[in-house]
Amino acid sequence: KNVGGSYAVVDGTVTIDEGAFEEAKLESVTFPSTLRHVGSRAFAHSSVTALSLPDAFETMGSMAFWYMPRLARLNLGGARKVPHSAFRYNNALGEVDLRPDLSEIGEGAFEEIAASSITLPDSVRSIGESSFARNRALTELHLGASLASIGNYALAGDDNLATITVSPNSSVYSVDSGVLYAKLRG
Repeated sequence: KNVGGSYAVVDGTVTIDEGAFEEAKLESVTFPSTLRHVGSRAFAHSSVTALSLPDAFETMGSMAFWYMPRLARLNLGGARKVPHSAFRYNNALGEVDLRPDLSEIGEGAFEEIAASSITLPDSVRSIGESSFARNRALTELHLGASLASIGNYALAGDDNLATITVSPNSSVYSVDSGVLYAKLRG
């Protein structure tokens, strides 16, 4: 796992265990369509530059992909939840594809990444505490229609965030003159 270059996870693999590729010097990894779960810290501190999880992918453990200093592109595949600190401190992560099946983004999941624009799909119901905090490159954020809960400090330290938009179908949030509001519930 520390030889550099590329690695293709064996076809038929369903789970990558906790810490399996932690600190691996791999530049790229290819996942089989059979992969359903990646354990906690499985790729933490590795050198992978891009990740594309399979469409049938289901779950990942906390900190599964954190502190990956070279990770620049991410496709979440079929993941429905991004857990605590999953992609935290990936300072090169500028391109994030949050797929339409995603429903929950956990605490600190995307803290300190490099994305300039993030669009939460209409399927996302909650974003946790500090989930997108300290993203200095973030200038645009779109909140989808189903978002019902935003954790404390979710956008703290996003000093360059200039534009927030909300789906017109949101029953919980709205934006007026660039300010995010929770709608009154009656």
